[in-house]
Amino acid sequence: MEPVSIPQLFHLPDGTLTLDFQGYLPDFETLTPIQGSLQVVHHGNYLAVTVEAQTIVTLTCNRCLGQYNARLAVATDELIWLAEPGDESSREGWGGLEDGGDADDLGETLDATGSFAVAQWLYEQVCLSLPSRQICAPDCQGIVLGADDRPHQTSTDQRWLALNTLRGQLSNNGL
Repeated sequence: MEPVSIPQLFHLPDGTLTLDFQGYLPDFETLTPIQGSLQVVHHGNYLAVTVEAQTIVTLTCNRCLGQYNARLAVATDELIWLAEPGDESSREGWGGLEDGGDADDLGETLDATGSFAVAQWLYEQVCLSLPSRQICAPDCQGIVLGADDRPHQTSTDQRWLALNTLRGQLSNNGL
């Protein structure tokens, strides 16, 4: 996906660009192509960007460290403030968005005469939709240690030898 010129967006019918896509993003591994629809609407002083997409990714379970496949769905929207080049003024005291929204909803700022990097924005949204808690199954037991996997007393670090001696003395005294 190529970057979109913000001034050209303004001249589209209703200031709206809709992109249907299917493909892979660089630096983001998926089993299936990411497919979905993205819409960018130019509202004069801000962009309203919406995406719905899905793919399948391979994740690593946080409990057992095994890999599993998961469906990843992205459904998000964002308002992006458009500032004139060199405009360092704050949004405080600003009248608000044309549709009555609040300027505090705008988290990102772009140059009004620049371009909107569609692929970069989509990459960021897909990364943000990855689950923070990656568990392969609700009943995952985690890493199961067998009898051979348990640490042996003979492999104790010599620096802990004094502590082990003290622990042995305390347990012999019934403490």
